[in-house]
Amino acid sequence: MNIFRVFLGTAIARNFGVKSPTDLTDGVISAIPKSTAVGAVLVTAIAPNQARAARGIGPGTSQVPAPTPTLTSVVVNGQTLTLTGTNFGNDPNVVEVDFTFVGVNGVAFSATPTAPITPTSMTIILPANILLLLQSAPIAVTVVVNGLQSAPPMQIQQIGIPASLVDIRGTNQRVTVNTQSAQPLSLRVVDSANNSVPNVAVAFVAPPGGASGAPGVNPVNTDANGVVSVAFTANGNAGGPYVVTANVPAQMAVPVASFVLTNVAGPAANINVFAGGQQAVIAGNAFGARFAVRLTDNAGNPVSGVRVVFTPPAVGPGLASGAFANNLNSAETDANGVATAPVFTANNVQGPYNVAANVPNTGLVTNFALVNN
Repeated sequence: MNIFRVFLGTAIARNFGVKSPTDLTDGVISAIPKSTAVGAVLVTAIAPNQARAARGIGPGTSQVPAPTPTLTSVVVNGQTLTLTGTNFGNDPNVVEVDFTFVGVNGVAFSATPTAPITPTSMTIILPANILLLLQSAPIAVTVVVNGLQSAPPMQIQQIGIPASLVDIRGTNQRVTVNTQSAQPLSLRVVDSANNSVPNVAVAFVAPPGGASGAPGVNPVNTDANGVVSVAFTANGNAGGPYVVTANVPAQMAVPVASFVLTNVAGPAANINVFAGGQQAVIAGNAFGARFAVRLTDNAGNPVSGVRVVFTPPAVGPGLASGAFANNLNSAETDANGVATAPVFTANNVQGPYNVAANVPNTGLVTNFALVNN
């Protein structure tokens, strides 16, 4: 049985289909290529028992058509555009995305998708010029694969006009004075369709005096996802709560976002006699004023909730000293940073001495100068 072999291939690969004489009708042989490659294909027919050069049949070229792409969805989030559909291919060199701006006389722009591209999805980073135009008008999007264009185009709605501030994070924090907050202050700017709006300036406003602070950068622009995140440093004044607001200066109609913060004192850095220093009393009697000290941090803010220990000199024959009521010799600082010792009664030995007040494990100490008369 005579057999014609029809070779279909390129410079890179050859694939063939085998057909019997019954396939030869009016000089036409049919063959199905095994390759799924798209584009020009070399075709050669070989008659049996003949050298290829003497056959006189071919070679010629044929064209394997590319499937037409379709576009089923277009989603924009910040600068990232995600497209889904069919027949996108998987070669970034043969895929482009065309943008036609609605109402701008059909002016078209193209962009190259980012890898990876699959037959059903691709993403691109929107160029700056397209982002700017999207702030004023919708755009139509088409996908072009191997010169074939998806139809009809799909439309991206207008984005980029800030409408609200959402995803507010970093509120309700207690921040140590002169230090950064544990969490940054962050939010996301969105338009009326809840699309993230990139490259928009956001300003933070803190109270002008008292307990307050400042962001590290102000104003700051939203990133590709419409998010701003700033480190916030408390000032040296303990207090609060106070409110830091965020606004979009270019769109003052956008409701502000609020962050509630409280500045708290740093660790105790200073101890000073607050009351009861330099007293004298008749031996065997209680001193008229109770001993008190005040603790402050490096910024001068009172430090509360810290235990202070009051220590009189050791008692012995011929030594002036005294004792605290109920043998209780410590106290905790209050909201004003003041710790007040229990009543102190002199012993029966006359002479001067000191009662020390210290904060354990800090090295902070001060003394009360006393005299038993």
